[in-house]
Amino acid sequence: MAAFAEGVPCWADVLLSDLAAGRRFYGELFGWTFEEIATAYGSYTRALLGGKDVAGLVRKPDGRMPTVWNIYFAAKDAAATAVRIREAGGRVITPPVWIDEFCVMATAADPGGAVFGIWQAGSHPGFGRRGAPGSYGWAEVHTRQPRAVDAFYRAVFGYETVPAAERVPAAEGAPDDVVLWTPRGEPPDPRHAIGGRVVIGERYPAELPAHFLTYFVVADCDQAPRAVHRLGGRVLKTPEDTPYGRFAVLADNQGAVFAVLAPSTAAEPPRGNGVMPVRGHSADPWPNRAGPGSVSPDDTTIRPRVRNRRLRQRECRMRAAGWFVGETLHGAVFFQAPTGRWQASGGAADAARSEADRPFRGARPSRRGRHGAGLSGALGIGPTGRDQDRPDRARRGPAVPRPVHP
Repeated sequence: MAAFAEGVPCWADVLLSDLAAGRRFYGELFGWTFEEIATAYGSYTRALLGGKDVAGLVRKPDGRMPTVWNIYFAAKDAAATAVRIREAGGRVITPPVWIDEFCVMATAADPGGAVFGIWQAGSHPGFGRRGAPGSYGWAEVHTRQPRAVDAFYRAVFGYETVPAAERVPAAEGAPDDVVLWTPRGEPPDPRHAIGGRVVIGERYPAELPAHFLTYFVVADCDQAPRAVHRLGGRVLKTPEDTPYGRFAVLADNQGAVFAVLAPSTAAEPPRGNGVMPVRGHSADPWPNRAGPGSVSPDDTTIRPRVRNRRLRQRECRMRAAGWFVGETLHGAVFFQAPTGRWQASGGAADAARSEADRPFRGARPSRRGRHGAGLSGALGIGPTGRDQDRPDRARRGPAVPRPVHP
């Protein structure tokens, strides 16, 4: 397959602690098969669909590193791209390096803090299949600094930005805080879009960091979350309709966040390299809650997600008592009473807490489930440790008290 044009998303891989568990999860979810490649930097797992490259799986060399999907943008000269990144106000995290004969790879962060990769093709050009069920479909950056980020990607890759509202009128639900990217040399219109930028608004918690969200195409967006739940993953946002199809935000059985999209057959597909799931907001970390008693996330405070037995039992008791227990995109947990009041934690909220709320106090991180350790904390990705993402343990129900004998 020919090399991708400058700035086009050309590859995606996921950083995992347990590759065997990752192969089982994604193999069953997307129908991928896998092939191990030995490089000078260690083994690399290629994910294949119909014999074509669709993604990569990488073992984390350090358990403190984030469990996350990475998106890579094509570059003709990775070294020159790294220079432009620095000049435009970004940061080069790992400088360009040859990975045998496969590619030149680098990692960088934009002015808003979102991390992405650079890919100068060698013998491996990138995606062998995209836009089809089970393969890559779209990528977008979520940021709190839209002006700086738009200027950054324009300077580095030459993107032209097109407001999403130009494609779908605001009256039909098009957001005014979303722009689409078209690569250099292509007409600046939505049909040639290859990615997008979404604003993280003030109604989202400050703990939600800037990030890229990678989408994979599926045939049935309602079936995919059920499969993820069955395979030990989490549904962070239930399926929602957009002008371009139906999407959901999910996390795998180790905590890596991604999205799935079933494109609409009625919508006119873009001619670029993406499927374009235009939405009215950022990747919402708040699970859908409709009906009476719903409150704005502005009234909510977040507490860290701790994966110990005490908190798991508490979550089960709260659910049994009618409380709503939710989880944010990057691993924080929150509680909501049946009356619609959110459970507060930390600072002045602790002082104002009522006696009924006191059972929520005192959950401490376990040694293997510490939130925000090392690089994971610096990037705001989420908890680390082998037991960081075991939702099955939280579904076993409340602990049964042992009988007390005289």
